Amino acid sequence: MSIGCFFIIFLFSLLLTKVVISTLQKSKLFLDLKEEKKPQKLHVYSVPRGGWISILTSFGLGVVLTKSLLGVKFLISYLPLLACGIWEDYKRTSYKIRFVFMFLSATLAVILLKSIVWTVGFGYLPSIVAVAFSIFALVGAINAFNIIDGLNGLASGLGIISALTYFVISKQLNLQELALLNLIFIASVLGFFVWNFPKGKIFLGDTGSYFIGFFIGVMSILIAGGYHSEVSPWVAMLIMFYPVWETLYSFWRRVKAGKNPFTPDKQHLHHLLYFYFGKSHFKAVSLILISQAVADLLAIKFKSETYILIGLFILFALLYIWVYKLLEKELRINNS
Repeated sequence: MSIGCFFIIFLFSLLLTKVVISTLQKSKLFLDLKEEKKPQKLHVYSVPRGGWISILTSFGLGVVLTKSLLGVKFLISYLPLLACGIWEDYKRTSYKIRFVFMFLSATLAVILLKSIVWTVGFGYLPSIVAVAFSIFALVGAINAFNIIDGLNGLASGLGIISALTYFVISKQLNLQELALLNLIFIASVLGFFVWNFPKGKIFLGDTGSYFIGFFIGVMSILIAGGYHSEVSPWVAMLIMFYPVWETLYSFWRRVKAGKNPFTPDKQHLHHLLYFYFGKSHFKAVSLILISQAVADLLAIKFKSETYILIGLFILFALLYIWVYKLLEKELRINNS
């Protein structure tokens, strides 16, 4: 894809997002209402949850312009999630129903895209186990990006950084079609990101966070799922460190407290940083994005070294826990 094509998609997404903001505000459709009570809510005015409209439309435009068959298959696989996400953004549904649609999209990705994890770094998995684990991993990635979508620019920013990292690795492996799709994704999300970070003029909506999580999950498997001996599957764990670890830690934290692990709250690390920095989306999100970018650079450098990647993942996890405990203690002291 040429630089010109990239900027066409980006500008289209940028302008369309502005149109979506105005249209949804006027029609009062897909609005995250200021008076609506939600445990994770931070904004004090009504904001459209329609960022997914410009992102998906721009991504579709990119697929058409580049005639990407892989992109068409990806969009077909995403259709169940699209239906579920739109309904979720319009009217809340139970997490059990959402899981059904996530399972359907993950299954389609396995069938149409051959998105299968063949190894976790220590030998190859039997076919049935590989397929089951792949579906589980994709559902996990979708949920991870949905869970961390709590501050302006966080989910979309992490998606852009992950896609940029996969673009670099794809180019290194001469996987031109995967590199192309990552560029289309970056251009599409970047146009939204400008309006979302840091002011929050528009939100992704569940449809948008599902799309980002699903795309990064599929790329993780196609690039680091065992197809290429030059890449360890643990590359994906480091590239998606924050969404993955935040999800795992949040589940453990809620279960330990005797709560439903699927119940949203404002106790994520990004929320603690937000309150620590005086309710600054910019400072909290920037710190996380920079930290994740460092992890991604290390993932590129050590992409074939499984044990080093595991060590780095553990190191970042320990650093996360240390920072989380410090912030938790600091905020408790300040609020006492």
